[in-house]
Amino acid sequence: MTFTIKNPQAGQYYYSIAYTGGAIGGVASNGVTGFQSSSGNPLAGTNTKLAPAIGETIYGVMDGGAGSVNGITFIAPTTMGAGRYSDTLTIAACYDAACSQQVPGSPQTVDVAYVVTGDTTPITNVTVPLFLKAEASSSQTTAMTTSFQVSAINLPPRGAYVFIDSNTSAAITGITFESSASRTDQAADGVVTVKLAAPSEIGPGIYNDTLEVKVCFDANCSTPAHGSPWTVQLTYVVDGSAGTDYQVTTLPIVTGGIVWSDVTKKIYALIPGDSPLYPDTIAQIDPFLGEIETAVSLITTPGTLSMSRDRQYLYAAAPGIVYRLRVSDLGVESTISLAANQYVTAIKEAPDSPNTIAIELPTPTTTVTVFDNGAARPQSIVSTDAEFLGAFSWGNDSNSIFAGLSTSTGHFVERVTASNGGLSAVQTAPADTSLGVLLFSGDLQFSAGTLYWDGGAAFDTNTMKLVAPFTFAPNSDNVPRSYRLALDAPRDRAYFLTNEQSATAGPSVVTIEGVELSTRKELWVARFPSQNISGQLIRWGDDGLAFVTSGGSESLVLMSGPLVEK
Repeated sequence: MTFTIKNPQAGQYYYSIAYTGGAIGGVASNGVTGFQSSSGNPLAGTNTKLAPAIGETIYGVMDGGAGSVNGITFIAPTTMGAGRYSDTLTIAACYDAACSQQVPGSPQTVDVAYVVTGDTTPITNVTVPLFLKAEASSSQTTAMTTSFQVSAINLPPRGAYVFIDSNTSAAITGITFESSASRTDQAADGVVTVKLAAPSEIGPGIYNDTLEVKVCFDANCSTPAHGSPWTVQLTYVVDGSAGTDYQVTTLPIVTGGIVWSDVTKKIYALIPGDSPLYPDTIAQIDPFLGEIETAVSLITTPGTLSMSRDRQYLYAAAPGIVYRLRVSDLGVESTISLAANQYVTAIKEAPDSPNTIAIELPTPTTTVTVFDNGAARPQSIVSTDAEFLGAFSWGNDSNSIFAGLSTSTGHFVERVTASNGGLSAVQTAPADTSLGVLLFSGDLQFSAGTLYWDGGAAFDTNTMKLVAPFTFAPNSDNVPRSYRLALDAPRDRAYFLTNEQSATAGPSVVTIEGVELSTRKELWVARFPSQNISGQLIRWGDDGLAFVTSGGSESLVLMSGPLVEK
């Protein structure tokens, strides 16, 4: 298609060719000197759409008063979808390069029709994140906002509607959407902003919601984009605040093990030789006052600590020896001699016999042996090259033990009979077909017929099958791992010490998380500065937790308050 100036005079003439972009994606011409792309989209008509910028103006030099449109490139049919579309070419002839002074009769327009057959749904590619997390302290009094981006490429010129629905919880107070256009790949981005209630109004907790994002090519959403709708999982974490939701006392001691007695209402701590205070001692702590009351000398480096079920005895391990101490005065009543420098990784007291314990030794091969009044039963359970023995726990009584096994094919639970002759395996059942190894990490505890690993896995010993594990909402770049579990079955609670980091930037922390035991529902979190993770966490009193943090040196943290009971 050519265009000319009637009776041109001597001198240079210029032209501009503009198209609205409803069907045309590009125009070719001679003597082109520049382009000016549109930043808007008059076809979209609403800011609730994802709409690309459309339209362009081409500037050039005419050859002796003549110009031409050498070719028109239409937007790909798959991007448009089946239908009839129109566009307009506006051609101007000018005395100046900017076309601010046009010749008489200029501009002229040409209507363009574009018919697409086939599928009515454009091939628009939409990207929506599946997870969204926001976090703030319960002391914050101002509302929170969080946002995510909806992106699309290969959008038709008319754009696409965006609809957002929410299973609105008390945490969400509003949702807005705003689009921004791009000329690349018929693309556009939109930002969904979610307004959240002020943390101080709703209090500490973990609030979960889902947002449904629909992208459609008509207002009634009868023609949705491929993949629509998308579900975005929103987690709003309101952290507990010290001084409001709980109280904290910190004791600058290193501990090799901590236990709580509900009889004496005291915490007992094994303090190794590298502690700045009370090195190589067994200490009695009043957690209500946050004071170390008594510390008795005991060589324990490194060691572990356990308490008999009747709360009369403490079992403290040091290299080559296990002490049995009276709780009443922390005096040594008897000892169990082990091989020189033999470490003990776990001591588990029998449920119904205060004189019976099971001890796990890690070398030369992981071994669990039962001792009665300091005397070892003949038969132990031992790791082999094919089956690695992990954590273990007594069952309902002193007649059975359950042990975790790891093999090249997965994880297993072994039911072990404890008789006068020692330990013997009677049943092995698979514990893992799909869960990751981290869920089976750490210690193993038994409660009401169920085994619980520190890592979050759970196993029903009656059916000898896996049951629902505990899972923790991850950050986008972090998969939380639980390092320690404290059970409070009478209150239907479980407490986890994890390495989950805050969704907001900040120093490294350890996280304490409260969970409803029966439903696995996450209830609350509290975060504490710490450079390293310790495997120590216990319940004490009606509303207390004790654990260890490290900020260069270890400290014993005593936490208590209504948050723990939430």
